Amino acid sequence: MAPEDQNEADNIENENDEAENNNNNNPPPRLNIQQHQVQINRYQEQIAALAAIAEAEESFLGTISNLNHQNRRLEEKINEADAQNNLLQMQLKVLNKKMENLENFMVTLDEMKEDDAAGNRKTNHENNRQEQRMKNCPKCGFDLQKDPAKAPASALLCRSDSFNREDFADILPESCYLKKRQSVDEEAINPMIIDLIVAKIMEHLPTSELLKCRQVNNLWNTEASFCLRQRHTFKLNFNNIETITQFTANPSTSDCLFTRLKIDLGFVINPFRNYLEEFFKIYGPHMTHFSLSCEEEFANRIYTEEFRAIFLSYLANIEEIELSLPTKITERPSLYEDPRPRSRFVFPFMTSLILHQFDNAGGYNVWFTKELLKMGPNLKSLRVETHNKEVMTRILLALGDRECRTICSQLKHLFLDAYVTQQHLEMLSQFDFQLKSLQLTLLTVEVTKECVESFLQRHRHTLETLILGDYQKRPSQNNSPLIVRLPIMTSLKHIKFVDPCFPDQRNVILSPLSYAVQTPKLKSISFDHETGKPTGVHLFSDLFNSSPSPCESLRELRISHGLSDMTLIAAAAKMFPNLEKLQVGNVNDKILQEIWTHFDFILDFGLELCPSNVNVDSIITGIPFEVCKKIQERNLYTQVETLDVLDIIRTEPSICNMSKLRTLRIEGLPSTLLTAVSGYLALSQMKSLTSVSIKSDVATLSRECRRVLGERLNLTLFELF
Repeated sequence: MAPEDQNEADNIENENDEAENNNNNNPPPRLNIQQHQVQINRYQEQIAALAAIAEAEESFLGTISNLNHQNRRLEEKINEADAQNNLLQMQLKVLNKKMENLENFMVTLDEMKEDDAAGNRKTNHENNRQEQRMKNCPKCGFDLQKDPAKAPASALLCRSDSFNREDFADILPESCYLKKRQSVDEEAINPMIIDLIVAKIMEHLPTSELLKCRQVNNLWNTEASFCLRQRHTFKLNFNNIETITQFTANPSTSDCLFTRLKIDLGFVINPFRNYLEEFFKIYGPHMTHFSLSCEEEFANRIYTEEFRAIFLSYLANIEEIELSLPTKITERPSLYEDPRPRSRFVFPFMTSLILHQFDNAGGYNVWFTKELLKMGPNLKSLRVETHNKEVMTRILLALGDRECRTICSQLKHLFLDAYVTQQHLEMLSQFDFQLKSLQLTLLTVEVTKECVESFLQRHRHTLETLILGDYQKRPSQNNSPLIVRLPIMTSLKHIKFVDPCFPDQRNVILSPLSYAVQTPKLKSISFDHETGKPTGVHLFSDLFNSSPSPCESLRELRISHGLSDMTLIAAAAKMFPNLEKLQVGNVNDKILQEIWTHFDFILDFGLELCPSNVNVDSIITGIPFEVCKKIQERNLYTQVETLDVLDIIRTEPSICNMSKLRTLRIEGLPSTLLTAVSGYLALSQMKSLTSVSIKSDVATLSRECRRVLGERLNLTLFELF
């Protein structure tokens, strides 16, 4: 090591030794623990005090914020109260004005009563004077009624119809001249505007002339349409089978009325066979729809040969065949005498086949059904109505046979009004067709929602109409409804629910349901109930409340029964904002008032009244029943409109709320009739109406009321059918 480095190291070592000695000589002072603890406690108290101050300040700020919020709410309430006060004052002024109008109306009524009484007294006085003048001659005072033979010449001249004043002016004074009584109605009444006469004439007109008569005026249109509806289907049964000779004796194929023929076979064929064959030779080629019904009690009145030779041999242009045949025919091995006939019945224009079988035993066998299907090579629609599961199985086996494969592939409409089992749905899933219309009326207890959803999935792109019936619940096995989730049905336009049967309640529920996603093209929803069956409770919440978005594409809604929840009316109006046509039936008065309120945007409305609708005029007009009764008794229609008191006496919602309504149809069997009160005070106020159809059993509208409706409204159709 160099001498310089050694000296520097020694100096550093000496400095460290000196610092160590200084530390040993001056130790640091010891801390006082008690003082330190006191100081810590003081700091903690200061911190707690600051925290309390901060908390109090935060609470104070919160209180101030609440007070400000309450102050704002009080100001808003004051403003609302002022607005309500102003509104009440305005309404009070309006009510005072209406009360003034009502007082004037009552004064006018009193004056009218006095005028009527005075007029009656004056009329009675004039009548008495006229009778006295006719009884006694004003010149001589002779009693003409006592002994006309002894009357003077002047008195006889006074009573003479051929008396001329100018010829006897110099003989008789002015007071003895009696004017000849003139007719009250001098104008001749045109018989062609009297409905009874027009209806009687049109009963004898051919169809071509009735079509022309519909273009004349509203009355002729109504009567001609009624006659055409009566002739739409010609029914041949036990009561009129003997009149068939009238049609064969004077055939008129140029204007054939029998394009639709329905035969209820309650008679023996053999005595009328020649007439029937002649009838079918003449009119058979013109028929498009043929229906043959034979109940089981008349099974011995028709044979296979008669069915084949008389009915099927002449239907060259038939489009639809509907059969309800007895077991002894449908269970035969073949429709033809030869099991392998050389010629078969082929109807190239037949597009629809309807098969009925309601017997518990027997029914259509596979072979017979195949022969019926092969009659229509262009078949598009098949409807089966049966209560027998075995019959349904046979028909599906025939439909799936290789000989009917072509017909099955072109089938577009399948309506199964029958017991549909799980096996039937599995068989249908194997068929190669793309359905546009499907009806499943009665789903049995073993059917699962997965099977239904899988079958609907196969037709999700083509199905346009879906008709669902009921699901067979059994408390011992299954007490829950069948909840089906619809796939995305891109073409579905119509959903229809038909009669519930197990029990009287709808047990097929569509949930979850989103209209915008699952049914983007849906146009109509219908809940139909067959007339005569007891009405049950329907579930509407899955269609009116469950969808997260409204169905803007829906245009028509039909509810024939079961609507009793008033809250569903408002929900349906929100769910279907673009609805145009609404038809309801068998609902009470409160439901109708809700409909008037929420469905004010409807264009077409149909109403089927029921016995629970007691006061029809009050329902339609919104006027209390007692007021309607007084207006009708005193004939005050014009006075109510002139004095503008309709808004005062109308205390409930009325059909007039539907200001956009164009078409109105009313039918049913109510307890009371629709009278001129509804005509004057409701229908005549609806300026958008262009078509009104009212069943004659529902209304009793006077001729004057109908004339007023025709003048005030731009009606293209007004019919009492």
